[in-house]
Amino acid sequence: MGYKVGIPIKGLAFQKGKNAKHTASLYGFLEEMMDERISKSQTLDRTLSHLNTYFQQEHSGQAIGDAIYQECQEYNEMRHSNGQRALKKDAVVAVSYVVKPPAEIVNSWTDAYRKQFFEDAQKVLDEIGHEFPECSAFKEENLRARAGHFDEGGYHEHKVGMAYTDDGRIAGSGLSAKKTKATINREFPKRMRALGHEVEDCNMYDKEEYARLKEEDPQKAEEYVQAHKAKNNKGGRSVNKYLDDKAKENYKESLEALETSMAFESEQIERAMKAAEDERKAREDEVSAKAEEQIAKQNRDEYIDSMDNMAKLFSEGMKERKSKAAELDQSNKEAEEQLAKKQSQVEAIDEREKNVAEREKAADDYANELAKIDDADDDAFIDWLDKQTMTQSKIENTFSYQDIHGKSVTKDVLPYYGDGAKKGMLEAFQCLIRALIYTYRQIQAEKTRQVRKAQLHNQMYREKVNAIDEPTQYREQVKDLGDW
Repeated sequence: MGYKVGIPIKGLAFQKGKNAKHTASLYGFLEEMMDERISKSQTLDRTLSHLNTYFQQEHSGQAIGDAIYQECQEYNEMRHSNGQRALKKDAVVAVSYVVKPPAEIVNSWTDAYRKQFFEDAQKVLDEIGHEFPECSAFKEENLRARAGHFDEGGYHEHKVGMAYTDDGRIAGSGLSAKKTKATINREFPKRMRALGHEVEDCNMYDKEEYARLKEEDPQKAEEYVQAHKAKNNKGGRSVNKYLDDKAKENYKESLEALETSMAFESEQIERAMKAAEDERKAREDEVSAKAEEQIAKQNRDEYIDSMDNMAKLFSEGMKERKSKAAELDQSNKEAEEQLAKKQSQVEAIDEREKNVAEREKAADDYANELAKIDDADDDAFIDWLDKQTMTQSKIENTFSYQDIHGKSVTKDVLPYYGDGAKKGMLEAFQCLIRALIYTYRQIQAEKTRQVRKAQLHNQMYREKVNAIDEPTQYREQVKDLGDW
């Protein structure tokens, strides 16, 4: 079975010109071709890149590009020494070409035959380079980089040759022109068949034929162009565009096949479902009674189990509620006891305040009476002493006058000594009474201070008692108050 081998050719320059349609960047092409594999190809499988083969010691596209740049610099120096101009920045200095059999063909070859095929292809290209001046870049001595790729479809080889002419000039634009492509596509299949390989002729575009047809009939010339594109099976599209269109066509075909398959499967499923439904209805009457009995028994057992579980949960809940109620009753009882203690304390405080108030009133009344007697005459003073609710013995004990022969001061002592003595005694007694009144007032003032202090203490005590809620805190607070 024969097959075609395409050999795409492209010029390489350090700086691509504005109108250089068939020219590529030298460094960019080398970095895509060599170990860097900087490529946007949709067919690139980087998991296979480690299988790629490089036929020279240097595997880096950057390093090979630097070497070619240095070679061009030396070439420019030589031209300068001869009085000639150097190469332009966008000059084509090298030519790239690819030997690429169809993937389905090359993948079916053995390793030995594949190796033999590409070695023969290199020999044929070297022969063509020596025989045809427009193909001198294909000479073995001009080859600067060669790489075999396993990671992009079928195995194929990229090559880069310096664009030296037979007279030693670098003239890449002439070595990558259509004439070069026509020569390669014509000579390569013929020579490979001579070596035993089934390589067919390529679909070549004849410019002269197109010009002749255009003069005779422009319509036929256009048909010639379209027929040539149809034979190439890409219609002028790039590889990626062709692959995209091919993938869309395959997807459309797969989708149609899937829809057909799904329709058939859907019909089969519907038939199977109908058969199953018929079988179910046929057996339904036979097993319905038994099934209903089993279901009823199962439901009854499940109901009894659920009721037992509910009773158990209810019993546990009642126990828990009773326990919580007992705890709450105990807490209420303790709170009532503490409240009763608080109430008792408050009542005791009220009683103490009442007693203090009565004592203050009695003291104030007694002090008022003493103030009235302080300025009274002797008879009025004596009458006042006799009218006191206290007994004579209490008065004598109070003022320590029991040393006057056990006699009454008012009835016995004063009349005994006469009017003069009576007057002196009265004056002395009045002084004593004033001293007693002064002392009493000092004592009364101190008692007033003590009563006020007790009132403040009682007020603080009440505020603390009212602020206490918990019995334990209440007991601690009462303990801190001490004995007021």
